[in-house]
Amino acid sequence: MTSIEERLRRIEVQIQQLSDLEAVRKNLAAYCKAVDTKNIALLGSLFSQDMDLSVSPWSFDFHGRDAIIDFYTKAFLD
Repeated sequence: MTSIEERLRRIEVQIQQLSDLEAVRKNLAAYCKAVDTKNIALLGSLFSQDMDLSVSPWSFDFHGRDAIIDFYTKAFLD
């Protein structure tokens, strides 16, 4: 039999996992909306300054938010 404290701890871990999953879903939805609407400002708000992006199969690698935003800006013009 598990103690109340152990059960509570498991529930707390599950709640945190669900909260983290929901945050990922929200970010993914915002990313999809930004790409679909070509919203550079929204994209920029989703990326960290030190983010890296690799685009396959073309082997493009971008380092930093500014480089990634520049890539999307040019891609949206096409």
